[in-house]
Amino acid sequence: MIKVGLDIGNSKISCVVCDIKNNQKPNVLSFINLPTNNIYKSSIANFESIKKEVREVIELAATESETDIKSIHLTVPLFSSSSYFYNSRIHIENQIINELHLKKAINQSEFFTESINQQVLINYILNYEIDDQLVSDNPIGNFANKLNLNFYKLSVNQNIIKTYIKLFNELKIHIEHLIPKPLASALAVLNNDDKELGSICIDLGAASTSVAMFENNKLVFCDSINIGSKNITNDIARGISTTLESAERLKTLYGSVLSSPSDEYEIIEVPLVSSEENQFKQISRNTINLIIKPRVEETLELIWQKLKQYQLHNKKIKSVIFFKSNKKITNYL
Repeated sequence: MIKVGLDIGNSKISCVVCDIKNNQKPNVLSFINLPTNNIYKSSIANFESIKKEVREVIELAATESETDIKSIHLTVPLFSSSSYFYNSRIHIENQIINELHLKKAINQSEFFTESINQQVLINYILNYEIDDQLVSDNPIGNFANKLNLNFYKLSVNQNIIKTYIKLFNELKIHIEHLIPKPLASALAVLNNDDKELGSICIDLGAASTSVAMFENNKLVFCDSINIGSKNITNDIARGISTTLESAERLKTLYGSVLSSPSDEYEIIEVPLVSSEENQFKQISRNTINLIIKPRVEETLELIWQKLKQYQLHNKKIKSVIFFKSNKKITNYL
């Protein structure tokens, strides 16, 4: 079975074509990346230009994989999203829990409630409570007096979805599924233990940073903020009066949030933004780190505030996984 995934990011458009067979590792037939300057803070800045770029990426992926791409799985940014936790409780008077009890609890909940301006991406049961005892698995077959179902719903601004649908309708490409970007990033790097024991996956993107939280093998929460690695590049360029190209190079080659005593003595020559050509100045590696660290701290603090907003900071999850440039870094709180 051929499956195609497409991501329209802030700095590049990516397309992967895989051959998926039962119980086997997916076979990647093609993987294409092309840069773009037509996405600004996860919004399409130039519709016609981005359409041409997406068409080019799909055509290259189709040629390389020798397939005819007619449908895709599309990732969706969460810059204008809403997470909602709700529950539904019924009394069953010490009876055996059956399928009808679950259906009754679901029907009297807000599961089927829709918002005019929001498109629901995720809506499912997180866990169950049997007589106030939390369980993660299906409770059917247990005797109980009270049954409580806890739900998680994630939605985005419907206009975002309408824009994507219009884009791919014009390209004559069918969208099979809409996948939240933080979820796609998390599934790419988390193993079974990460998802079962609980983890927080943070993806540091070009113009946005996303977070996804897993617990008991289920997605508990995901969201994003419009701050990314481009903000660090801009900070360096302004802080030392150099070009954006030079700032990106300095960030990539020398940047760190952890300083060492030797950083003060490691001297780097950087070009200046000047009307005169070949103007350079010398700075220490520590100067770069002192610019990077506050921005990274601010980004992580905003992510932490997102978790606190939904009372998720109290969960006993100790594993924090950072995902950047196809690298997975695990930290433990």
